[in-house]
Amino acid sequence: MIAPRKEREAALARSAFIEAAMTVFSRKGYHGATMDEIARGAGYSPGAIYRYFSSKDEVFVAVAQSICEGFHRQMAEEPPVSLGFVDRLRWFLVRHLEQALQHREFFMAFVAYNSTLEWDHQSELGQPVTRCHEDIVGGFQDLVQRGLDEGVLRPGDPPVYARALKGLVRSLSIDELFIGEPGPVGPAVERIVEMFLHGAAAPEAG
Repeated sequence: MIAPRKEREAALARSAFIEAAMTVFSRKGYHGATMDEIARGAGYSPGAIYRYFSSKDEVFVAVAQSICEGFHRQMAEEPPVSLGFVDRLRWFLVRHLEQALQHREFFMAFVAYNSTLEWDHQSELGQPVTRCHEDIVGGFQDLVQRGLDEGVLRPGDPPVYARALKGLVRSLSIDELFIGEPGPVGPAVERIVEMFLHGAAAPEAG
């Protein structure tokens, strides 16, 4: 059933405000951004945004939810062919980093540099970001569970493995993909996989 015209227009307007807000928040930070700037960036008059969002807090929450929904879709994807854990890990990480790069400037401002987050993670603004982070860690946990089930990973605590993998993804991709001109994701993925599977220890002598 086709949504009534007003509902379609409202959905398009909300989407335009969210996209504009990502840009404004990325450039100005949360506290430097204004509702007027977001509205103008979306191509609307300043007062129009208040028909859809009551405050800047509400806009930020909508942005966080929109980005998180993108990660949910990415994590729910299945490879086109059956893959063992290691190849599946590579396939997953390529798509995960590509998803993050779709919102590169926003991640630069609100993920790569924690100092930009000027509120507690359990506050009204911090909670959506925290929930999204925990959801992503849950997706990583499902992935590493496959490695445990296949015997590729030594027995261990899946949540610990998931957080270690998430930490490697963040620390080994920021410099190359989110600072300066972004490069291809492949080299970053290979470093992450190598470090996760083999660590930094020298190979044992044969």
